Amino acid sequence: MTKWQYWSPLLVGGVIGEIYGLQASMNIGGSPLISMGVLPLASALVGAIQLQLAMFAAQALFAAVLPVPFGKSIRGTKCRVIGFLMLFGPLIAVFFMLSGAFVYLGGQRHTVTLFWQIWFIGWAAVAALCYPAALAMYLYSLPTAKPDFQIED
Repeated sequence: MTKWQYWSPLLVGGVIGEIYGLQASMNIGGSPLISMGVLPLASALVGAIQLQLAMFAAQALFAAVLPVPFGKSIRGTKCRVIGFLMLFGPLIAVFFMLSGAFVYLGGQRHTVTLFWQIWFIGWAAVAALCYPAALAMYLYSLPTAKPDFQIED
């Protein structure tokens, strides 16, 4: 895997985030520095980080290898669990946003019931806990990381 392939999600996520930030800045009034400067830049940064983390998670889930500092890597089931948690959080967040839009559009004439409020808060909590759980699992697995390249005698 070349450096271009490894870091391209960072670039693509930054461009997508920048476009989203510029679209969002059109709806916000106030200081041009914030609406045309800080907001698109922050959106680009968040988009770049999110897409890079998704690539990192896909590598963990499908290739079962997570790099750690000093030439080591986490491999096996722990790695797959970390990747699953890192991909599950954003997927739940997307599902949460889509179901929220559905209920909002369908319920404009009605109030959102207690069931839907609990539904949204519950899934938001699950999505919000996926990254901390993956980070805790990653930190827990650091001492057991194996060296990538060993010289055999």
